[in-house]
Amino acid sequence: MRLHAECRLTVIAGEDCPVVAMMRPRSGEAQWMVSEVYQMRPWVPTTEYVDAYGNLCQRLTIPKGEMRIEVSTVMETEEVIAVAPEAGVTPIPALPCEVLTYLLQSRYCPSDKMEDRAREITRDVAPG
Repeated sequence: MRLHAECRLTVIAGEDCPVVAMMRPRSGEAQWMVSEVYQMRPWVPTTEYVDAYGNLCQRLTIPKGEMRIEVSTVMETEEVIAVAPEAGVTPIPALPCEVLTYLLQSRYCPSDKMEDRAREITRDVAPG
């Protein structure tokens, strides 16, 4: 399956603002990057690194004033996501230590502020 994703951001900064962004999906076992286009107006120097989780991170400074960032990506994936519906639930105390970091709150998704919405979404769903 071919997926096309686009994002257009306009940022207005009162001062120069150093940021770490994650605008680039990576190719891997389940997906292949077919094409990607990035435009920044104004253009600013950007460096990239891979974080501890394998994410491609872009480090840049958004200049004072207005900046537009446009990203267009085409990914090739399998038609069906490989899942195991029969897989059981692993209780948290039984999880290995190396996966516990994935249970921590993310600064990109304030889970503590989304509890009501999560409960609304899962209200009629049986555990497991």
